Amino acid sequence: MMIMNETAYEFFSNIMFSNADKWIIFAIFLIVILLGFIIARDSTIAFIKSLFNKFFISITVLFMLYIGLVLYILSYTPFYAIFRFSDIIGLIIFDFFLCLFESFKLSYDNEYTFRITNKLLKSLIFVYALDICRMIEFLNIDMGLLYAISSDIALIIILGIIIFPFMYLVFVVNEYYQINSFIRIKDLKVDMKSVFAEYKFDLKRLFEYKKKIEKVENENIDSMELDLFKLENNKIYKLGEEVGSYVICKNLPSFDQNISNCKTKYKKFQYIVNYDEGEGDELNYVYVPLDNFVLKLCLKNKTQPLNYQSDLVEFIHEKLNNYAVKDL
Repeated sequence: MMIMNETAYEFFSNIMFSNADKWIIFAIFLIVILLGFIIARDSTIAFIKSLFNKFFISITVLFMLYIGLVLYILSYTPFYAIFRFSDIIGLIIFDFFLCLFESFKLSYDNEYTFRITNKLLKSLIFVYALDICRMIEFLNIDMGLLYAISSDIALIIILGIIIFPFMYLVFVVNEYYQINSFIRIKDLKVDMKSVFAEYKFDLKRLFEYKKKIEKVENENIDSMELDLFKLENNKIYKLGEEVGSYVICKNLPSFDQNISNCKTKYKKFQYIVNYDEGEGDELNYVYVPLDNFVLKLCLKNKTQPLNYQSDLVEFIHEKLNNYAVKDL
């Protein structure tokens, strides 16, 4: 029995052995799930339901339809004469499909596609490590091995070119969905048609707009025209409203025990919240280590959760990280 350009035996054996590390991880995951059913059945069922939510199912179905159409179109080209079908399916299922569910990072990480491609290319070192070592040891250039490596590199790049636009489009739609959800929950007077007319398919600008809409209230909807954050004359402004002040420090001070080492929501920048400082006042003290100095933030509403704290720290890193103290 043939499956495209391979026998069924070749197809399934290559799928198994070329992706052995992924199968091991999958087996461990299944064992954990089975143990979960034994130890905490209700929690495990809730976890599984959370995995198979509407978003997961919708994206999976769309991805399968898209890939199916692409693979069908490629059957009219020499594509399958060059690449093994098992390699194509293995890469799609075990690599690109799993990456799809973290491709929300496209919204804020300019190097995400490069990181994924680089990760997949590095994985080839693991696959061909033994063969490469043998070739080096015996100083014997194996043209078949070089062709196989070159073929796999080309396949990763080609599939990346095919799949990354789909990932991008999925998360453009996801950003619009989240923006619309915030508008409906907060009952904001914002027209989604005008939002689309302004931002279209610009994912990064949509992401920044979503952060604004998440923090605005109906009574100050006009503030959406302002910058989300602004640092000026040692004052911190959020959508035009003063929310605190900042002080430039050359170094981090020594802290007592009652601190929290935090990371921002998206880019994982580190910052420190000092709970002991300013005891009795209504300020929240946050220290942001940058390359050339430390920025101390004195934020209002100490007793309330600050839903903008993480975004503010990321803004500071993006805008001020390369500044020298004398430039501020």
